[in-house]
Amino acid sequence: MPTWPHHIAVYGPPGAGKTSLVQAATAHGYSARDLEEDGRTYAERAAALAGLPETAPCTLFGAADATPEDFPAGTRFVLLAPSPDELVRRVKGRGDQRNHKWVEHALQVRREHLVMADEGVFDLVIAVDGPPAVVLDIIVARFPEPAR
Repeated sequence: MPTWPHHIAVYGPPGAGKTSLVQAATAHGYSARDLEEDGRTYAERAAALAGLPETAPCTLFGAADATPEDFPAGTRFVLLAPSPDELVRRVKGRGDQRNHKWVEHALQVRREHLVMADEGVFDLVIAVDGPPAVVLDIIVARFPEPAR
């Protein structure tokens, strides 16, 4: 199984592709999980991360609302920032009855994350509108596996 020398936390607004990236990483043999599977609330997800030692098998996480402080030291932080037009297309494609609220929320979260990027929170910002496999390739190129 391919591994990274550290954990990778992937952030992005709803519709950015975090869950799809986790699925693509898993399909390619990487350890990956969506933190939303660890609980419905922030407290449940943060508790799941709290017990994760730095030496645990390295994993790519769909970070949802976890804060960088929730992750072990050495975690790399990635932001998925698709264009506003692509983000709106993806959110509307979900078919939710409250699309207007989800679109507004996704665009607001995108703006907040871009401010965080300007502050240097992220080790990598991916602003491409490509499929998950392309995004995974970008991450693997930036954070290659250690030589064996």
